[in-house]
Amino acid sequence: MREIVKVLCGSHLYGTDLEGSDKDYKSVFIPPAKDILLQRVQDAMPREGGAEDLELWSLQKFLRLLCEGQTVAMDLLFAPRELHQMTPHPEWLAIQENRSRFVSKNCRAFVGYCRQQASKHVVKQERMRAVDNAVQYFLSAVEKIANPGAVKIRELENLERFVAGNPFTELLSLETAHKTELKHLSICETMIPVTASVKLALATYERKAQEYGARARAAEQMDGSDWKSLYHAVRVAHEAMELMATGKLTFPRPEKDLLLEIRLGKLPLEAVQDMIEENLERVEKAVLVSSLPEKPDYAFADNLVEVFYRGAVLQP
Repeated sequence: MREIVKVLCGSHLYGTDLEGSDKDYKSVFIPPAKDILLQRVQDAMPREGGAEDLELWSLQKFLRLLCEGQTVAMDLLFAPRELHQMTPHPEWLAIQENRSRFVSKNCRAFVGYCRQQASKHVVKQERMRAVDNAVQYFLSAVEKIANPGAVKIRELENLERFVAGNPFTELLSLETAHKTELKHLSICETMIPVTASVKLALATYERKAQEYGARARAAEQMDGSDWKSLYHAVRVAHEAMELMATGKLTFPRPEKDLLLEIRLGKLPLEAVQDMIEENLERVEKAVLVSSLPEKPDYAFADNLVEVFYRGAVLQP
């Protein structure tokens, strides 16, 4: 195994490190010739415990992460030279010189990360009320129907009035596998077809209410690790917006002061949640107006792996 780059990442890269912050290193390697020839290349090496974590990716794995638009790979690609822990090898310099080939509008990983982190601990009160209203609506219907398992949602006489009067609630027409349109009831992004039974609807939104309740309780007991998750959600959204606008990432992050405030729990929880939701909307708009290509240059990535792995096999 031959490392071609090793970089200090994490909070030290973002400019949000605190006293005693762990050091998180990422490295990319060219596998040994024998492993390449025997087709037993390990995509990644495990982290090592302690205050100085190290994660190693094979060149092929790293380029795959880049083409997927994974945030951790993008961070490594744009990390400034002062955080490099070794002199970069020619293979890494070739990747950096051609980094525009790996940057595209594919930022689903960025958006997914933001939503995942935000949803772990936070739910706005308005959404909780919307789901609670749905539970009460279907509970009332079940109490009036002899066999709620046989009555479909669309058969409820006051369904449209309920939808119109409940926030985060709408009827959406979605295309089925048979290319036909089918209406779905959507409440806080949890959808169920109107052909489903009233009994199933009640069970679905009762589960949603329980989930929201658990998240609300978690928010009341938030500790440092929770705030850290939320600050990463804000950071990743800002990275996505910069990437869509410029095709590059800046480190340390320009919004590092804001990120530190969030990490230290100095901002109200509701304000951070609003910030994340607004940022997600801004990311979606940034993707629409971005001049970046729709997808990365997969063929170029494959060619790099082929050339560099061949060189590892044929070198004297």
